[in-house]
Amino acid sequence: MSNPPFRKAFKALAKAAPGYAVAGAMEEEFYLGSDRSAVILQASNIEFWLERWLIFSMRRLSDDDFEKIFEGNGPLSSFSAKTISLMA
Repeated sequence: MSNPPFRKAFKALAKAAPGYAVAGAMEEEFYLGSDRSAVILQASNIEFWLERWLIFSMRRLSDDDFEKIFEGNGPLSSFSAKTISLMA
């Protein structure tokens, strides 16, 4: 069973860095939204940049290696695993 095309597009979007086009919406949500949404927004931002830093620190990864490490049940798929890897 193959993945539907929208799933591949969503994964590509999730891996892309948020650009200036969404900065206004993020800022509005951060300042005008609830405290809960602000914390979730900032935690996801921290996780995104933490993942980018880990990728930068590693050798060049193939798409298959990236999926094995950062997606599903991979060793660095969760926020907590990424933060613990910094302490090692």
